[in-house]
Amino acid sequence: MIPRIFFVVDREEAKWTVGCGDGDGSGCFPSRRAAMEFALREAERVRSLGYEIDVLVRRRNGSVRKLPDPARKEKGTLQSEESRLN
Repeated sequence: MIPRIFFVVDREEAKWTVGCGDGDGSGCFPSRRAAMEFALREAERVRSLGYEIDVLVRRRNGSVRKLPDPARKEKGTLQSEESRLN
């Protein structure tokens, strides 16, 4: 069985962070988009090590939304999806 890792983009006061699983957020990003881009790049790196990865973005109401997997999406589709989230 391949381990699954979750990256969660979350807002903490005036900044955005990216946490791994239930851990504390790491990094400090000025915008949601910058945090999502970092999370997607990090997901690609960790995926190349053999892990299953999900990138989640926490909404204002506390729910989370899974970002599309860039490894399974065509380039233009992911870009338009990110635009819709900002």
